[in-house]
Amino acid sequence: SKDGYRPSIFHNYCDNKGPTLAVIKVKGTEEIIGGYNPLNWNRSHQRHMHTRYSFLFALRSEQNGGNVFSTCTKTARAVNSNSAYGPSFGTSDLVITQGFSTLVNTAIQDAYSKPIRQDSHLFAVKEIEVFRIS
Repeated sequence: SKDGYRPSIFHNYCDNKGPTLAVIKVKGTEEIIGGYNPLNWNRSHQRHMHTRYSFLFALRSEQNGGNVFSTCTKTARAVNSNSAYGPSFGTSDLVITQGFSTLVNTAIQDAYSKPIRQDSHLFAVKEIEVFRIS
């Protein structure tokens, strides 16, 4: 997030770089959520990409439901590579949209085995880091 909260910035740094791990701190909570994409991000795809090797996660205390590891169950919609979004998985499982830091992002279970948030409301991103995995 030191480089900004816009999808265009995400794609400038992450497109065609190979597998990545996105780690997100949810604003106003202590939640850490994220996802692994084994494919290349590419803003020109404008579509969902197929893979069975992506996953989502949530790191949280036992009092808040404990950690979550969520595998992809609808592999045709595993990863959403689109110029209007930051790192996005499934149709709604983890979607980081145009206003990273405003209440427009979603984490509603659809294409993955488990929800990564207990609250299905829109959320804002406090911090986001995307790591290249090699």
